Amino acid sequence: LAEDLRKEGKHFVWTTGSFIIEYYFRNMDEEACKRLDDAIKKGYIRWHAIPCTFESEAMTPQTLHYIISISKKLDARYGYKTTSAKMTDVPGHTIGIVDELYRQGIKFLHIGVNGASKIPEVPDTFLWKHGESEVVVSYSKDYGGVIEVDCMDNKLAFMHTHDNSGPGTKEKVNAFLVNMANEYPDYELEMSSMDPFANEIWEVRDQLPVITEEIGDTWIHGMMSDPKLIRDYRILTNYMFDNKIENDDANFYAMLVPEHTCGMDIKRYFCDYKNYEKKDFQRARSLDQITDQDLTYAYGIVKDATVGEMQYTYNEWTDRSYKFYESSWKEQRKYIDRAIACLEPEDQNNIKKLMEVPYHIFENQGMECGLEELISVNGYQIMFASDGSINHLEKDGILYFDENNKLGVLSYTIAGQNDYDNLRYNYLRDLQNNWWAIDFLKPGMEIQKRIQLNENFTPHVVKLVKENNSIIVTLKYSQRAVEEYGAPRIVKVKYEFGDKVKIALLLKDKDAIRYPEIYSFDITPRLNSPYLTKIRKIDTVISPFEVVGHGNKLQHMIEELIYDGSDKKINIKPIDTPLLGIGTNNNLSYNNQYHQENNKFTFTLLNTTWGTNFTMWYEEDIFARFELALG
Repeated sequence: LAEDLRKEGKHFVWTTGSFIIEYYFRNMDEEACKRLDDAIKKGYIRWHAIPCTFESEAMTPQTLHYIISISKKLDARYGYKTTSAKMTDVPGHTIGIVDELYRQGIKFLHIGVNGASKIPEVPDTFLWKHGESEVVVSYSKDYGGVIEVDCMDNKLAFMHTHDNSGPGTKEKVNAFLVNMANEYPDYELEMSSMDPFANEIWEVRDQLPVITEEIGDTWIHGMMSDPKLIRDYRILTNYMFDNKIENDDANFYAMLVPEHTCGMDIKRYFCDYKNYEKKDFQRARSLDQITDQDLTYAYGIVKDATVGEMQYTYNEWTDRSYKFYESSWKEQRKYIDRAIACLEPEDQNNIKKLMEVPYHIFENQGMECGLEELISVNGYQIMFASDGSINHLEKDGILYFDENNKLGVLSYTIAGQNDYDNLRYNYLRDLQNNWWAIDFLKPGMEIQKRIQLNENFTPHVVKLVKENNSIIVTLKYSQRAVEEYGAPRIVKVKYEFGDKVKIALLLKDKDAIRYPEIYSFDITPRLNSPYLTKIRKIDTVISPFEVVGHGNKLQHMIEELIYDGSDKKINIKPIDTPLLGIGTNNNLSYNNQYHQENNKFTFTLLNTTWGTNFTMWYEEDIFARFELALG
């Protein structure tokens, strides 16, 4: 393409994420790599600083540092200095990335928002500051557009191709140039990377509006559709960080876990909008063949696009299947396996042991205790409610939890059509397109009579056992929650009371269901000043109550929660399940407002509410740990 355009006197430059270039050099044969090397040296291909689009706050600090090192390595090889970056589709990111971008010399970040998602209420172009760190950010209401800034003469225009489509054709490039020339007749058109614009706008950054608030990610709940994947990713990358392991191969595979597309597109590769009832879902999944019979009338419009996409990708049309659709989720898991395989044998063994679920710690031994009975354990005064939560926890004369502010409420919600109606009217935009209904909602659920309204289930205590400084709670959900939906048959929570309160949670033997599920573990301490709460994201401490309009005011993926008030001090670390909700676990309740229950910290154990992109059903055991430091 570049050679053809050069013959016409046009210097074409294709800018892409650094991942595809790194991947190509790693996997293609010598001749192919030589062609790419030649194209880079001729200036036909350039990379920007970020490998691909991430759910950025799902990253650990280890991954954030590594992703920019890919472009740095390419810069060193070819004599460039990359100063620009871009992420597309995901509507927002955490301010936690600003420090690392600044340290790495990245001056400009472009964010192109998914065409149906709410756009954060920020200026089109602004200076995003965190402490002494800063980066210029431009927002577009779609993947690209034209970036115009009053204090600059030059503009930046994006010519985008569709997802996974490559650089386009000569005809499309020329048509774009003609269109730009007509729209901007007084401008000279030059094809380039984003870096010249980045360097120029950096010089006038003091004339841009300044944003110091968090933006956040209104898609972040999708990362908890596979809790094992997130748990294993955190164990792997934190182990590498703690043991100072710098292994590019392991980091390369690990970074693909927080990448934003964790599954196949439902409207192209699945298209079962019919089988929601548990028995119907199980039958269809066992049959493993999806045909046009499973397309309800309302969604027949997607069929032609589906067939065309499959033919383009696989050169033939075959009926879709459950196993084929699920294979993309398994592929995501394999990134962890491949990353571990790159490490030394001793480290491999250590990491695998850390990933094992310690079922033995939940064995019921010791003395049985009663509900609503004050129990003394190692300086703590504790009482349990019938739902298994702690409704009284006192230490050193300070009451941390009571009957209205409980520790350890297990919540199981089946999202209803009412939730998706709220999302449709309060979050989605540009509804004249049809694809949004399939991507963001649960197509076909609107005709299911059972679940027009959401349903919430609470377990009850079966057994309460104290042994030394530990208490194990065994709980049970109703038969309806288990057999008609997907509640686990075995639920155990272990509390260990020492210098910290250590909590281990096990949800075992659950069925997969098609209906969207939300599990959470809620921690609601007594707080005099909830707005003093801080959270740590990618090693950056921020306030969850300083979020821009239409950013994510309800959910954050965190390393720890910190409360430091005159009444008490509380530190909460979610070791395995980092998605925190402030006041609610239900992302579908989006309304661009903070939740009134601002001292309720709800940690998501599983969320399958997404309509595409992420894992859609889950049937494995869930293991999660938390640490509470009380002072």
